[in-house]
Amino acid sequence: MKTCPACNRTWEQNFRVCPIDGSQLLETSAGSDTSVGKTIGNCRLVEKIADGDLGPIYKAEDPVRGVVAAQIIPQDRITSSILRDAFGDAVKLAAQLNHPHAVRIYSMEPTPEGASAVLMEYVESVNLQQYRQKNPAMSTSEACSLIRQAAEGVLAAHRLSMVHGALHPTRILVRKDGVVKVAGFHRSGVREGVDVFSVTPTNLPYLAPEQLGILRDVLTPDYRIDVYSLGVILYEMLSGRLPYEAKGVQELATLLEGSPPLPPSFSNPQVSPLLSRAVLKAISKHPTERQGSVEEFMRELEVAGQPAREPQRPVVEPRYEPQYPPPSADSGLFAPAAPPPRKESLDSIWSEPPESKSK
Repeated sequence: MKTCPACNRTWEQNFRVCPIDGSQLLETSAGSDTSVGKTIGNCRLVEKIADGDLGPIYKAEDPVRGVVAAQIIPQDRITSSILRDAFGDAVKLAAQLNHPHAVRIYSMEPTPEGASAVLMEYVESVNLQQYRQKNPAMSTSEACSLIRQAAEGVLAAHRLSMVHGALHPTRILVRKDGVVKVAGFHRSGVREGVDVFSVTPTNLPYLAPEQLGILRDVLTPDYRIDVYSLGVILYEMLSGRLPYEAKGVQELATLLEGSPPLPPSFSNPQVSPLLSRAVLKAISKHPTERQGSVEEFMRELEVAGQPAREPQRPVVEPRYEPQYPPPSADSGLFAPAAPPPRKESLDSIWSEPPESKSK
């Protein structure tokens, strides 16, 4: 492994320069990170646990909170004072979010080198991308359950007038007990997707068209950009592919002008038509064609994720027939039937012959 001396990110051995800032990479061995052991605020960095695109993330020890996570944002990532103030405001707003399905943000502290570090909740988990790789045969109900949990965390942020704006499978964490936590709410100050420098092939598929400037009649993106991102993530989980395969913004704009993507049920027969319609609605090109809110998207997923019910047939009750006890042997009911009475002829109506009556 090699380490960038500017941003402290680690890269594979075949890299010569850092793909982020172009600095010459240095040969380093595992555990030789110079940041490990440093103190930021009241926290001591213990070990590096991830390489975020904003900066490396460390496991740290806090004397009050215990184990926390610290993401160090290098100075060259937030260059101007305007961006620095916007990022600080986003961190303060994200610190107000306290929800079981959102990673808790604590504060932002300066580092000895003049960079910034965001202290947040430490979550022992894997991200959604890793979880999918470990569970390739995930059922549709499980996929909907994971996205609904993530949507609950996003909805809580919306109620604080905060948009995530950068949802991605790597920012949705899944714990061992199946609980989902959304990370990266402090990223809203970075204004991801507003220019060509903040769009990468990794985050491009999950950014809404209005974030990329594709829609000219939408000047201010709103909460529905998160609906779009959640829809794309769920589409990928259900069908195993992205709705649009594009390498750049222009190519994505061309694809959006064409026919809509195939429904997830086309490649996954377990997906119901109702669920396919809900997902395709969420990833509509124009925000007015999507669900009006994350809450509405959650309701549609809850209904679509339920198993189909067979129509109930009317219950036919058995006809009541009275039951009588069997007759006794001497009741006469089982006696042999008497012969029918003999029918008399017309000649026997009168007791005397007709001759005797005329006399």
